[in-house]
Amino acid sequence: MRFLALLLIVFSCGVKQEKSTHKMKQTIIYKTNGDYTYLVPVLLNNTKTEIVSYPHMSDLKINGKFTYPEKLTNGYLLDKRGINRNVAFLKYTYDEYASFKEVPDIEVLYKSIIDKNPIIEIYTCGLLNKSEIIKLIERNELKSICK
Repeated sequence: MRFLALLLIVFSCGVKQEKSTHKMKQTIIYKTNGDYTYLVPVLLNNTKTEIVSYPHMSDLKINGKFTYPEKLTNGYLLDKRGINRNVAFLKYTYDEYASFKEVPDIEVLYKSIIDKNPIIEIYTCGLLNKSEIIKLIERNELKSICK
């Protein structure tokens, strides 16, 4: 019995289980009730009474370029920030927000929201590329392929 316990300890110490922490980035396509392309998005709680996620100024750029959504076709946008149905837009443009020396207080950010319900449609489309998504939009198949 001791030998079996010792054997289990020896083998369990040498075995390393690795979990993949890499998440596949989902493609998010959406339409808004206005043009918020250059305004900073924040995420609200489900009741839209408080901000649960907002960017730091340095989060607005990747490789030196602002992470504006990409315009597709028929008014659809390709998300580059990680928004969801609880997105709201601040009155600040990416340029204005990026120039802040520090992130404004959360209450100031909340009071700076210009639209708490900007989303008309939003879809998660797996790992589709831009050209595949444009084809889906043109064939009016977003609802049947994406969630």
